[in-house]
Amino acid sequence: NITKAVLAYERALLLSPGDEDIRFNLQMARSKTIDKITPASEMFFVTWYKALVNLMSVDGWAYVAIGSLLLLILFVLAYLFSERIWFRKVGFFCGIVSLVLFVLANVFAIQQRSQLSNRTGAIVTAPSVSVKKTPGHSAQEECVLHEGTRVEMTDKSMKGWVGISLAD
Repeated sequence: NITKAVLAYERALLLSPGDEDIRFNLQMARSKTIDKITPASEMFFVTWYKALVNLMSVDGWAYVAIGSLLLLILFVLAYLFSERIWFRKVGFFCGIVSLVLFVLANVFAIQQRSQLSNRTGAIVTAPSVSVKKTPGHSAQEECVLHEGTRVEMTDKSMKGWVGISLAD
């Protein structure tokens, strides 16, 4: 069942965003769906940033933050209590690097958590769905989406209707 496979891989990707096997299997399952939607291209640095954020899960970034905080404390102590000048320099610069790593790990963990709690993506599970330009039974039909297609929900304010956008 391709639809359930796409849904399961999307959920697995939320829990483990850095897993290459999940990404490969999701791409394989999407290639077997009826609707072929090509995502819009983005700037290379946005792609790199998203890849960096998705390198680890929330827990992984939390472990990095805790480890860098412990290293920061160690380097600050080395800076404050060392009598040798080169040891103080090493403690100072490594402390700055640890502080930057601590801040970045927390920012990445917050973004990962935000992705988990504010999900707007959906997978079409019905065999086919009519997409209309406006909410109403007599509205003009825009297109037909088939099962397994991923959409982004943009508006859920009207009961029984959902505003969506496609990646292309």
